[in-house]
Amino acid sequence: MKLYMKRMCAYLIDLVIAVVLCNLFLFSYKVFLMDPEMASKANYMLLCALLTIFFLFIYLPTKQDGQTIGKALFHLRVVNINGKKRTWFQSFLRECVMKFSFIMFLVPLDILYTLIESVKARRLVLCVGHDMLLNTDVR
Repeated sequence: MKLYMKRMCAYLIDLVIAVVLCNLFLFSYKVFLMDPEMASKANYMLLCALLTIFFLFIYLPTKQDGQTIGKALFHLRVVNINGKKRTWFQSFLRECVMKFSFIMFLVPLDILYTLIESVKARRLVLCVGHDMLLNTDVR
């Protein structure tokens, strides 16, 4: 249970960092749009927001052996179950698509997996659905 609390705190830290940085760029985007001469520069702010997401959730976890900033603070690491090195695409799927795009589906999925695995094992087994789908584990 302690691991899941650490994972939630790491996720919240990553989420806060991403939201603050992206909102900063989106605010700048809106400011640039107010001035007709600077409107062409506004698109650079959108590009910066996308690059921020890429850097925080794809580049860092791939280069830092599965650690985002939040995971590094809590000494957590995402590893492949089969022992292979994580790929860029796998980091993209796990950190961007699964965690941020489908958050409304992941919570019920996690509850469903936990119930199914607990019934199979006849004891409480906490499962995280996106880790099971992507064959990853957090240690």
